[in-house]
Amino acid sequence: MLTDKVSILLSTYNSEAFLQDQINSVLTQTIKDWVLYIRDDGSTDNTISIIDNYCKQYDNIVFCRDGLSNLGAKNSFMTLLSQVDSTYYMFCDHDDVWLPFKIEKTLNKMIETESINPLKPILIFTDLKIVDDKLNILDNSMWRYQKTNPNHSKDVYLLSISNPVTGCTIMINQRAKEISLPMSSKSLMHDLWIALKVSHYGFVDFIDEPTVLYRQHGNNVIGAKRTNIKYYYFRLAQLPGVMRDNIKLNQMINSLGFRINHFKRLLLKMKIVTEKLFLV
Repeated sequence: MLTDKVSILLSTYNSEAFLQDQINSVLTQTIKDWVLYIRDDGSTDNTISIIDNYCKQYDNIVFCRDGLSNLGAKNSFMTLLSQVDSTYYMFCDHDDVWLPFKIEKTLNKMIETESINPLKPILIFTDLKIVDDKLNILDNSMWRYQKTNPNHSKDVYLLSISNPVTGCTIMINQRAKEISLPMSSKSLMHDLWIALKVSHYGFVDFIDEPTVLYRQHGNNVIGAKRTNIKYYYFRLAQLPGVMRDNIKLNQMINSLGFRINHFKRLLLKMKIVTEKLFLV
């Protein structure tokens, strides 16, 4: 494969409705020194035809046909990460739109952070604007909408409780890639796995500015969730499911390769939930 400075990793699945908007937003970035690698996760619509058309037009758009079929989002992204050789890596969701300066500002922040933390695994992330399926703005800040604190990314305990890192805003360096692979089968999502690894072994920093239009529609894998009293009432009503989710999260944390004190996590979680309900 091509060796490039910035590799953009895009996983598609039945993406025909929004894929062209996303690829076009990458093409109009202020920085052009990148290669977009696309892996399809078993689409049954017109997605592959759209990808092929772009690959015919642009040398820096590469369709990775690995024959592995449907892996699910987290494994599809990590498969791409394992296949590509680069200096920096970015993750790209198929249904969003990147603002024109996304790569430039994130790369500048990465280089600045690496200069202060040489040879360390580094992860840079940003805020997002939440939009509807027609790109109408619902909120100018995902962090504000979900009451998440980007500084929580700098402490692995806080990050495991209140994660502000969204995969489609991430840039990581080569050292971060190395410590993130292989991903445990217990991992819930690739972005949280990578963020926890880098927060413990390296350095996480952020840009306090949105760089993505984060599209909300009926088929989001995760999506934005407003954190308020109604949200916690809903979680309480779904208590068995919440307990199962927490068991899965603890299993993921136990598979990270370093020790986490779950009693300390519980105390911090109670504190953060209280702050979100009453202090924010």
